[in-house]
Amino acid sequence: MEQTYETILRGTPGYVRYEVDAQGRLLRDPKDIVTMFSPTIGGAVLPADAHTRIHRDQRPLVIGTLRDESRLWVALNPAAANFTEADARVHYDQRFGADAERAWKAYSELRPGSTPAQMLAALQSDESFRAPAWRVIDGRDEAGTPTWSYFFTWPTPVFGGVLGACHGLDIPFVFDNIAVPGVEMFIGDSRAHRPIADALAGALVQFAHSGAAPWHHTDGKRTTMQIDERSEVLVDPERSLYDVWNR
Repeated sequence: MEQTYETILRGTPGYVRYEVDAQGRLLRDPKDIVTMFSPTIGGAVLPADAHTRIHRDQRPLVIGTLRDESRLWVALNPAAANFTEADARVHYDQRFGADAERAWKAYSELRPGSTPAQMLAALQSDESFRAPAWRVIDGRDEAGTPTWSYFFTWPTPVFGGVLGACHGLDIPFVFDNIAVPGVEMFIGDSRAHRPIADALAGALVQFAHSGAAPWHHTDGKRTTMQIDERSEVLVDPERSLYDVWNR
C-alpha cells in the first residue's frame, strides 16, 4: 500500500497525532507564524531559563537583528494583500493595550510608507526578535558581560523591495557568500553588497580571533553597529520603539 501522510499519521502513537493536529491549528493563526514553537524549560536539554544563563555567561557575544525580520513571512502570505489598517490596529491593541496608539505612532514614524501588513510585520519583527535581543543585551550589561550588537537595515531589492531587511538576509553577508550562485535570488544585484560584506564578515572574523568586535560594546547604552550600504555606530537607536516594548 502506498504510504501517504494520512496513513503514516494513523500508524503513529496518539500523543504524536495530537501534537501534529495542534501544530496544524497554530499554523492557521497568522499572528503566531513566528512564535508558535519555542524551547520548553525542563530536562537535560534546557534545564534553566536561557536568558538567565546567557546573562551570566562571561564569554563575549555578538547579537544581531534585522529591521524587517517578519516581512519574510508577510510577503509569502496571500492574505496580506487584503490586510487593512483596522486589521493591523487590532494586533496593536492586543499587544500594547492602553499604549497601542503610542506604539502605532512610533512605528509609523520609523517605518514610513509601510502597508498595513507591513505595520503588523514591524510589530512581529520586534516582538519575536528585537525585543528579546534587547532583553539579552540589557541583562548582560547589568551583569557586566561583554556584548556587541548589530542592526541590519539594508533592504534587498528583490520582489520589488517588499521583503525589506527581512529575516535571514544578513546570512550571506555574515559568511561573505555574496557571490555564491543562486544567492542573487535573495540579495539581488547591488553595489552595496561588497561594503556590507566587508563590514559585517570582517567584524565577525575579528571578533572570532580577538573576542572583541571593532566597535564599542553595548555598555548599558545599547550601542549598535547599523549595517547598511554605509555602516555606522549608533547609540540607543530607535529609542521610541525600545520604550514601547519596555514600558
